[in-house]
Amino acid sequence: MHVREDGGLRLQAGALLEQAVFLQAEAGVVLLNNLAAALIRDDSQRNGGRALRLIDHATERSPDRPELLNTRGEIYMALRMWKLAIRDLERAAAELPAESGSQHLLQICREQLKHGGHR
Repeated sequence: MHVREDGGLRLQAGALLEQAVFLQAEAGVVLLNNLAAALIRDDSQRNGGRALRLIDHATERSPDRPELLNTRGEIYMALRMWKLAIRDLERAAAELPAESGSQHLLQICREQLKHGGHR
């Protein structure tokens, strides 16, 4: 199998995985979360909208899972949507252990908002 330098095969595999995940039940929520996190960390400019759609779908299925809110907060941060990130990260930080990083992300968002980030 030939892998194109532009990552086309990887993107195709990602699209197929995304379709398969939507067909799953509860386990799909975890996969959606992980895929959204991977997309936003890989290339936030190119993958931001897709990552947000995936995590929104996951939070619709399981709205009270703090790890989903943490991921959505991270995605909002990457998209510079500070107020929305703070909303989700505050909820996540209240329930997740300190090592989850929610508090640290929350601090970054508050600093960004304080220093001129108005979104």
